[in-house]
Amino acid sequence: MRPVLAYRSLQLAAISLWRFRLRSLLIVFAVALAVTALTIIVATMEGAERKAGELAVKFGPTAVNVLGADYEGQSLGRSAMTLTWSDVRALEDRLPDVERVSPYLYRVGVIVQGNGKTHVADSLSGSGADHWLHWSWPLQKGLDFTADDVRYSRRVCFLGEITARELFGDQDPIGETVLLDSIPFTVKGVHAPLGLASDGVEIDDRATVPITTMAGCFNISHEHLYQFRVTFPSATPESAMPTHMAAVRGVLREAHGLGETQEDDFLLFTAGDVLQFLSLLKSGVVLFLGTAVLASVLISGFVLANLFHLSVAERQEEIGLKKALGANRFCILLQIMLESLLLCVLGAALGLAVGLVVSHTLERFGFLNIALSPELFLWAFAGACGIGFFFALRPARIAAAMPAVQALRRGA
Repeated sequence: MRPVLAYRSLQLAAISLWRFRLRSLLIVFAVALAVTALTIIVATMEGAERKAGELAVKFGPTAVNVLGADYEGQSLGRSAMTLTWSDVRALEDRLPDVERVSPYLYRVGVIVQGNGKTHVADSLSGSGADHWLHWSWPLQKGLDFTADDVRYSRRVCFLGEITARELFGDQDPIGETVLLDSIPFTVKGVHAPLGLASDGVEIDDRATVPITTMAGCFNISHEHLYQFRVTFPSATPESAMPTHMAAVRGVLREAHGLGETQEDDFLLFTAGDVLQFLSLLKSGVVLFLGTAVLASVLISGFVLANLFHLSVAERQEEIGLKKALGANRFCILLQIMLESLLLCVLGAALGLAVGLVVSHTLERFGFLNIALSPELFLWAFAGACGIGFFFALRPARIAAAMPAVQALRRGA
């Protein structure tokens, strides 16, 4: 195809779109609707992928988390506490490959008072020395728990990012005294924000104290644990984790005196289990949202096809005159298709802009996480061009096949 022909066809297409600008605007809005939905979904899925990767890193690829649960393995986090300090010692003694076993206590809700303000934090937790290292949850500021903090049950604490902000705003809370259920504690650190929630509980809205302090001051069992993490050396290959997980299960079943036919009274999970669950969840979301995108594409396509059919019917005289002056079928087909593609590119740009604004707004309010990549823009424009090509092809072929004499007679 000669460049002059392509340029002239593009010029004529632009003139035609301007002549029928209201119709063109309707098509642009229809395409923008589909691209907006596509943009939000792709940005959300990429954000979910990124978040899943961050979670896997934070969780630790060589760690096995153990939660107490009932014999049916139900009520995650709400069942009777079945783990004990004896389990911790059994794992340390019987599994030579274990690097460390980190115990953990947990309770929903704690009243935190400080700086003349009162705030009900979502949770209270108890952890051992080097909490940051063992649980992959860094501090935004301050110092980690030491072995002496745990040994002497010192009244020091970390505050979650939300808790610290509610009480102290922009002030530095390190070294300040707060009351946890009316018991005074010195703020030793502030957790870095994770931006996660579970069962309505914000992870960043909590107070963390030494585990021995929690057991002694908050009427928590001195024998039972809510959870612990079994960590293997960082050089442990991923392929070895199932074997290590089976070894942890074996030690715990024996320690709990469970027979062969009895169900575990604890739950084990690794970073791989977390990613597998997120993958299944993502598949369901993609299926649901993909249906919404398909519906938007079909609506946009039918709007485009119907308006182009109407346009061809109204422009029969113009088409006949062009053919009488020497325009062949290809020239007519090319102009109609260029009109469609121009409208779809404009619709893609508008839809992409709206989709990004909506996505950022939803992310700002905490409804989702988004990520932007070159693939997002490619998907948006490829989808728009696909709509334009597929749904405008039939009207364009009808216009191109129209005999000149017949078109002029109908136009008259």
